[in-house]
Amino acid sequence: MNNRRPESSSLRSFFQEQLEQLRRLVDNHQDQKLKQQQEKASLQDAIETLVDGTDSRIRGIGSYQKQLRNSASRLLHHINTLVDNMPPPVLVNKTTLITDPLVSAFFENREIMQDTFSLNSNIQAFFNAPENKDKDEVFALLYVTRREKNILGAELKNDLVLKEVQQTHVSFYDRRLVAPTASEADARLAMKRNLFECVVTHLKKHITDLRHSLSEDEKLNITLHPDQNLNNPEVYIKMLVQRLSLPTELIKLQNQVIRLNKMGIKLPLDDSGSSDVLQMQALEVGDLCCQVISMVRYPRDEFLPHIPRIV
Repeated sequence: MNNRRPESSSLRSFFQEQLEQLRRLVDNHQDQKLKQQQEKASLQDAIETLVDGTDSRIRGIGSYQKQLRNSASRLLHHINTLVDNMPPPVLVNKTTLITDPLVSAFFENREIMQDTFSLNSNIQAFFNAPENKDKDEVFALLYVTRREKNILGAELKNDLVLKEVQQTHVSFYDRRLVAPTASEADARLAMKRNLFECVVTHLKKHITDLRHSLSEDEKLNITLHPDQNLNNPEVYIKMLVQRLSLPTELIKLQNQVIRLNKMGIKLPLDDSGSSDVLQMQALEVGDLCCQVISMVRYPRDEFLPHIPRIV
């Protein structure tokens, strides 16, 4: 019997290893199946968002989901890649207002910084929600408009003060906070949804502008040729698929690097004077480069709860 014990123990270990491996295979299969189901549901939701945001008459086409599936999937994949490659959220507080060039460029002083967050109804709702009472900070998406203006100013060169020098002044305004969340992962998901919605809004505007830009002769021609009429859902959906077929041209997040001095004057990147280097993500949708976009973190202890809530 003593001779059989080591063999029995080895068999038990072998079967235990096989059982564990089988369990891992089953778990991996279930995880993969769940992931596929989630991706399918996300794609389905994206298609319906696309239809709702452009022209709901598309639903009159029996195959509208099939026609939009591949192009919507490519757009989602592209947006996922853009957001996954974005830098971590920027901490916004009284310290980074001094130490982080990007934060100090976005907010001229602490009062503007606190007002931007504390007067925002979305941020107020987040911090006031019972489920967030233990949250020390909020994550959100920050849109900021960047403006460059050519001015004449003074410049110090070789110990000489030159006047009436052509300069470029950079400023940031129209700060907009959206989609407050409790974590970075949730903020990235919110960013993906938000960018997709930006594309949908752009597509509707683009096709609407095409409709309104038609000359009288062109309007007369499309009444005679329904296959060219954008009011025809069949034609409309083909235009959507065409526009969605190049997602890398439809939406971009461009990494932009600029150097600014304390007066907000743009300098060459290789300038050795006293200045700050700003690295930003500029959002381009279609042919419009409208705003700088960032994920931000804002601590509860910077929030001013005594400010009346905006309804």
